[in-house]
Amino acid sequence: MRGPRSAGAVLAIAALVAAGCSPLVRDVQVLSSDAMGGRNDGTEGSAMARAHIIDRLDDFAVGLDPSQTGDASFTQPFARGTNVLALVPGTRLPDEYVILGAHYDGLGTSCRGVQPGDVCNGATDNATGVAAVLAIGEKLARHGGGPDRSVVLALWDSEEDGLFGSRHYVTDPLVPIE
Repeated sequence: MRGPRSAGAVLAIAALVAAGCSPLVRDVQVLSSDAMGGRNDGTEGSAMARAHIIDRLDDFAVGLDPSQTGDASFTQPFARGTNVLALVPGTRLPDEYVILGAHYDGLGTSCRGVQPGDVCNGATDNATGVAAVLAIGEKLARHGGGPDRSVVLALWDSEEDGLFGSRHYVTDPLVPIE
């Protein structure tokens, strides 16, 4: 098991897979489910979202951190969270990079306009962005032997609190920013 998952989350994922939903729809539904608790950084829901994302990435990409193995190769921990970073290797220009990103953290139960304790599911902020990055990355990896340039798939954490994940990556990049 890649990370903590509640029985409800596992059942929800299994039901969606059995229903034959497209990966894009399934990713949005899983990431914005009540079982994720709003994906606020540092929570069980955040760890569950990260595990789901790594499970998906592991099917078509490699972890961006070559100094690590397994799931750790997909993570970039920092003081306020953990970025998830993957690579779809380029075929013709592998040392040139394009970064495609979205944030996977959410507001937890701290969104405006809901009752205290209600989950801010974040389907549009930003489960759809994460699902789009996963879908595009998978298409690039599986189309015609892969992209010409290497593609970094970056799923930022702690963005709702001040863009901390993307700022951390820029100060400590795993591939040259140039």
